[in-house]
Amino acid sequence: MTDKERIIQFIEDTEYDRNYLPHFGLIPDWFIRYKELRDLIINYLDRFEESQDINQRAFEDAHETVVDPES
Repeated sequence: MTDKERIIQFIEDTEYDRNYLPHFGLIPDWFIRYKELRDLIINYLDRFEESQDINQRAFEDAHETVVDPES
């Protein structure tokens, strides 16, 4: 499961629990859930930023070999 899929699943599970747990006398701890969601999103964004940096470096490296500044 990818980070994006994990975030979506976590949100869906939280929404389900918000609607159905009170029927069983249970109340989820929202602070813990929001902290977990925050951690998932931070992890996803960090990986996304890393992939963007890698793509940008590869793009720059490819263009450095193609374009000769001395010519």
